[in-house]
Amino acid sequence: MTASRAVLVGVALVMLALAGCSSDDKDGSPAGTSGAVTSVVPSTGPLRTSTTVPGDPMSDAEVYALAGLTPQQQQCLAQTGVDGEVEITPGATDVDPLVLTFESGMVAVPPTLRTGTELEQLILETLAKDCAPPEALSKLAAIDGAAIDEAAIADDLPVRLDQRRADGATADERSCLDREFRAAPARLTSLAANPGSVEARCADAERRSEWRSAALLRGFLDAGVPESEATCLATKPGDTLLLSAAVDVVSDGNAPDSSSVLPECMSADRMVEVAVDLVAAEADFGAETLSGR
Repeated sequence: MTASRAVLVGVALVMLALAGCSSDDKDGSPAGTSGAVTSVVPSTGPLRTSTTVPGDPMSDAEVYALAGLTPQQQQCLAQTGVDGEVEITPGATDVDPLVLTFESGMVAVPPTLRTGTELEQLILETLAKDCAPPEALSKLAAIDGAAIDEAAIADDLPVRLDQRRADGATADERSCLDREFRAAPARLTSLAANPGSVEARCADAERRSEWRSAALLRGFLDAGVPESEATCLATKPGDTLLLSAAVDVVSDGNAPDSSSVLPECMSADRMVEVAVDLVAAEADFGAETLSGR
């Protein structure tokens, strides 16, 4: 997935190149999946787009000044690597930390982290503690984190709830999702996003599997996949993972090798055709991704 931390602070973060076809993030990842999946995200530093009045964005200089940072301190921040790329490696399970790897070091994000302010404070304390006094870094983290959380609650949460409504979540389940995401907005949309870990507080594995199947089925059908194939793919995790890999290859402009692929729902050659169709249709799977990440 590719995104900018400028987007994280001011607007909803969109992590997937194909609206759910190629892997990011962490969106809807089931507990217990492998932590080997790594995403690379360009980072533009802790604070970029914030507002004091709706519709009135503040410039970088204004935000830094508000935090009390001098030009020298700002330069030091830039040299820490927070302006470069960051690799995001999910934990092996929901009780393991997510790891952010910046050019200058790694930041382990514990599963207990809930807000954007906590996340930004952790990043700054780990990578930039020598750049400015603690109070200035705390203020910077608070401004940045508040903007990230505001975007998550105002922009991303209503979309997530609508998606889960379409997936069959009950009113009580959606009420729980609303409450839990408001309590942990950084887990919905940020570098530490892991919506699946939050949704696990509101629905058991069977219910979440039902939501996932519904979302995948809808996405396949909307992309023109025949109903019989779509129904099979939506309920066969192994085939969905094979298809996800094929979609990633096609998205990169390459031709998947189907010689070693043994799907259940269709032939290997047909799976490649479906992957091409999904990329062409910019298939949207709502709150889910094909990879489950």
